[in-house]
Amino acid sequence: MKNSFLRRRVFDLRVGVKDLLWGIKNPESFKRKNNLSPIMGRFSSYKFELLSGVKSDDYLSDSFYFNRVEGKINNFELSDYFNHKGYLPSILQSNAIPLLINSISGVVYDADDKVIDVSAVVDRLRNDPVNDEFVIKRSVGTGGGGSVEICKAGKIISFFNLFYQKKYDFFI
Repeated sequence: MKNSFLRRRVFDLRVGVKDLLWGIKNPESFKRKNNLSPIMGRFSSYKFELLSGVKSDDYLSDSFYFNRVEGKINNFELSDYFNHKGYLPSILQSNAIPLLINSISGVVYDADDKVIDVSAVVDRLRNDPVNDEFVIKRSVGTGGGGSVEICKAGKIISFFNLFYQKKYDFFI
């Protein structure tokens, strides 16, 4: 969570209400202790104890972690770079999932990070010797499976044209 005071407080309030409601449904949680968050952490201690089977007074509640720990161990100035899925192959140096086409800021790149003409994309997809199905996904602003399409070349080409016209960053 980005390190802004208002965002942390809103998150803290939302999580607090959610934990309190959970605690009301599970009255045993009020008997628990938490050394890090004495008042609201008791709900997390009980919840994690139920999940793991291990009783501890030192569990980190979500609120404690996101508001006090995460900002100290993460450099949020780098987060935008890491959130852009089009850069992940370069960062991870992995070919686990082959990236065939990558569109960043209106420039289309091939699998070797060479700039290619938009018209060449259609030929590459239709004549791919290995794949008959492709995945197209926006690179920024989505998560949890949002904005993902898996289909044959003809349908992927229509999504390519749509994403390219809307000036989205995306990859195939």
